[in-house]
Amino acid sequence: MVTGRLGREEAAFAPEFDSPAQANRIVELIFKHLNSIIHRQRDHDGEITPIFDSMKYADDPHEYTDAEMWSSGFVQGMSLDPDGWQVVQDDEQGKQWLQPILLLGKEQATQEEEA
Repeated sequence: MVTGRLGREEAAFAPEFDSPAQANRIVELIFKHLNSIIHRQRDHDGEITPIFDSMKYADDPHEYTDAEMWSSGFVQGMSLDPDGWQVVQDDEQGKQWLQPILLLGKEQATQEEEA
């Protein structure tokens, strides 16, 4: 288990690797992904464009945008800094902006969020 830089709580959720080489490869891939995000941000003046999935049904010729996975990732990101997002959630306009994201991204929405 990789615990060198993790606190006790975080270490309980750390992945286990078969070997140091596997751990190094995973860390290498994570940093490669991080660097690609940094370069995209730099090359596009910090503009962030969400990437949505699409869905087609067997008897329907239309293709529909599916934002559930993106919303789920957004909600997971919000959970990393709940205090930072609280100001948005306490604001009426902020609640309206977040409502569709929360409805799509949470496993179970509250009755208040569905209203």
